[in-house]
Amino acid sequence: MYDSIRTATAADAADFAYVLCESWKAAYRDILTPERLADRTDLARRTAFFERLLPDPGCFLALDGGNPCGICSVSPERSGELPGWGEVVSLYTLPAYWGSGLGRALMDRALDALAAAGYANVCLWAFEANGRACRFYEKCGFTRDGARKHSRFADVPEIRFVRKTFWRKNASPRAPAAHGT
Repeated sequence: MYDSIRTATAADAADFAYVLCESWKAAYRDILTPERLADRTDLARRTAFFERLLPDPGCFLALDGGNPCGICSVSPERSGELPGWGEVVSLYTLPAYWGSGLGRALMDRALDALAAAGYANVCLWAFEANGRACRFYEKCGFTRDGARKHSRFADVPEIRFVRKTFWRKNASPRAPAAHGT
């Protein structure tokens, strides 16, 4: 399983990059071209990116026995199309943790962080062809709102998911658990 989820520090850049690259290699191998995937999963480039980004209070790292196993990040909605909304920017786990509950724990952490920042409504984007992720987001209470765009990472469509949540102050924004999962 996993031991903890904590806010990522500057020292976590390589771990953050490792989880993202390994997850992308598995999840996107049938979505991105091999060349594009290799370019976007270059560990040294990704580490350098996260060295510039971290620390960021909206970035979280999951650990299992001290080893990185999952990441997520949140921010205010980035496109400007949904003012006042929060956004789950990323959520990735190593493939060995798919289906383990770690993704749900990371989503809960992301939603808690956004709720603490005052966001009642949340969006996220996913590759339309990534059926596993799309089903996961729907289990977490998100719905497709019809918005589409071409990814800046590749010429593949992304779709937007939204979750309108109206919770009481200090109440958990988590969706009820899906039956049978």
